Amino acid sequence: MKKFIIIAIALIAVAIGVYLYKNKSSDDGLVSSIGKSLGVTSSSAVLEYVPADTVFFAGSLQPMSYDKAMELSRNMGFDLTSFVALADNEAMDIGSDAPDAAKLGFGLYKAYLKGFAGDLPKALGISSNLDGAIYTAGALPVMRFSLDGSSTFADLIAGIEKEQQITPTVGNINGVEYREYSFDKITVNGEKKEVPVTLIIATHDNQAVVTLNTILDDTKDLKVTLADKPTESIVKSATLNGLMSKYGYEGHNLFYLDNLAAVKGLTDPGANSFGQMVQDLAAAYGNPTALQDIQTPACKAEYTALMANWPTLSAGYTEIGAKSAKYKMMLEGTNAGLLETLQKLQGHLSPMLDDKNYMFSLGIGLNMGELTPVVTDLWKRFTKDPFQCAPLAEMQAEIKQNNPMMQLGMVGGMLGGIKGLGFAVVDMDLAGIEQAKNNPMAAADSMSMFVTLSADDPMSLVQMVAQFQPMLANIELEDGGEPKSLPLPLPVEVKGTLRGHDLVISFGDKANALAGALKSNTSIDYNGLFSFSMDMGKYFGMIDELAAKDENKGKLDELSEEQKKVLDMFKNVKGKVSEKINFTNQGLAIDVEMNVE
Repeated sequence: MKKFIIIAIALIAVAIGVYLYKNKSSDDGLVSSIGKSLGVTSSSAVLEYVPADTVFFAGSLQPMSYDKAMELSRNMGFDLTSFVALADNEAMDIGSDAPDAAKLGFGLYKAYLKGFAGDLPKALGISSNLDGAIYTAGALPVMRFSLDGSSTFADLIAGIEKEQQITPTVGNINGVEYREYSFDKITVNGEKKEVPVTLIIATHDNQAVVTLNTILDDTKDLKVTLADKPTESIVKSATLNGLMSKYGYEGHNLFYLDNLAAVKGLTDPGANSFGQMVQDLAAAYGNPTALQDIQTPACKAEYTALMANWPTLSAGYTEIGAKSAKYKMMLEGTNAGLLETLQKLQGHLSPMLDDKNYMFSLGIGLNMGELTPVVTDLWKRFTKDPFQCAPLAEMQAEIKQNNPMMQLGMVGGMLGGIKGLGFAVVDMDLAGIEQAKNNPMAAADSMSMFVTLSADDPMSLVQMVAQFQPMLANIELEDGGEPKSLPLPLPVEVKGTLRGHDLVISFGDKANALAGALKSNTSIDYNGLFSFSMDMGKYFGMIDELAAKDENKGKLDELSEEQKKVLDMFKNVKGKVSEKINFTNQGLAIDVEMNVE
C-alpha cells in the first residue's frame, strides 16, 4: 500500500510537470489571434534544430514564462512544493547495479522534484522562458531545451555522475561535446544481451540535448541530432501555422504526429528521412529485410491509401488562462464519405449529465438505429476490393469470415430507439465499492447516482423491459411527473421518471432527492459520441474521507510526514474537467475543458 501510494503520487508529479511545461497565461490572446490569421513568426531558438519532415513534434512556436505556466495549476489548488519530499524517498533509490543511463535519468528526475522547493528553472539551469521541444530527427527521438546561460545544468549532470558513481564516455562530433551513458544489458529468454543504443546528453548553442546513439556511423545519427541544423526547419514549413489556422490551436503548445509520413517511410525507405533511417538501422543491426513484407509496390500503394484517410494526429490548447483552459486533439479525416458514415453513429448526450451536483458523469452517444447500417457500410468498404498486399489480404480474409450483420440486426431491432446512455454519480462510498468484489450488491448500496437512457420514446423502453420483468408491467411514468419507486431486486430504493426524451433511473438518497428537480430534455439532437466530466474537489474530498476512516489510519501511519503532506495537498484541489468526443467534418475530435470555480 505504501509503495503504491508513493509511486502513484510520483506519476501525478510527472503529469503535472508536463502540464506546467505546456501552459501559458491568456495575456497573449490578441497576439495569438492575429498570429493565427497572419502566420506566427517563431522566437524559439530550439525550433531552428527541428527538421521540417519530423514525423513527431511536441513543443511551442513561442517560449512562455515559467510564472505564467504556473497560474492555472496554482488556482486549481496544487501546491507543488509538496512533491519535494518524494525526491529522497526510498522508492526513488534505483540501486547501485542499475545501468548508468537509468541512474542518470533518476538523478535528473529527483533534481526536478527538488526544484519545486523554489525556482524550478533556476534549479535546473533552464531558461525561465520555457523553450523546448521533443521531436524526431530521422527515426531518432530528440529532446532539446534552452538553458539560462549559466553552468547550472552541466554542474547538475556532473553532480549526479559523482553521486551515482557514473563514468560516461565523452565524445565530440563537429565541435559538439557529448556524454554517453550505457543501458548495460537486458535479460532475454534467460540470456544477457547488450542494449543496442546508448543515452546521449550534450549542451550546445545554450541548449541541452537528450537523444540516443546507435551503431550507425556518427554522420548518420549524432551529427543529425546534435550538431547540424536542418536544411529546412519546422519553423520555415507551413506545418505548425497550418495546424493553428485549421484547428484554432494556440502557438504556445502543439503536438503533431504525421501518420501518413510514417507509413510512407516504413513502406518506402526512400520516401523520407524517417524511412531511410529505419532501413539503415535495420541493416546495421543485422536484419535488413525486417520490413520487406510491407515494402512491396502493392503494400506501398495500399497502406498509403488507407492512411491517407487519417493522415495526421494533432493537439493543442485553443484557449488558456489563469482559471480556465480548452484543449483539443484531432485525428484528421480526409475521406468525406467515410466521415459522413461515422457521424451517423453519433447519438445523444443528455444535458442532464452536466450538473454541478455530480462528482463525475459519463455519457455514451450511440444511435442504435444506425449501428447496423454503419457497421455494414464499414465492413463493405474494407472487403469490397481485394487487397494485393499480403498482410492486408490476410486481414481482409479474416474480416470477410466474420460478417457481423446478422447479430447487429437483432440488436438494432430491439434497441433501435435508444440514442444515448449516461451515468452520473452524486456520491459514493469507496469502502462499500471495495466490498463489491465479494458482494456485487454492495456497490448499489454504496453509490448515489443517476442512469439515463435517451430515446425518441423513452416510455417504450420501460414497456420493453416489462416483457422480461413482469413486476414493471403496471408502472406508468408521467413526463415531468414525480419520480416513482421501481420494484427492482436491489438493496436500495430505485426510482424512475421521464424527462422529455430521457428515462431517468435514480438510486441512493442524494440522487433520489435531486431526481424530482431534473429539467426536461426537449431535444434529441445527435450531439456527440462520448462525454466525461469530473468535479475534482468532490472527488478528492471523497478520497480524503476514505483516508480518514479508522480502518485506513494504520496504512497512512506508514507514510512519512512529508508524504502525508503530499496527500493533504489534494484536499485543496478544485475545479472541473470535462471531455467530449465526436466525429466532425474534419475528423475525430476530442475536446477537453478545465475550469476553476
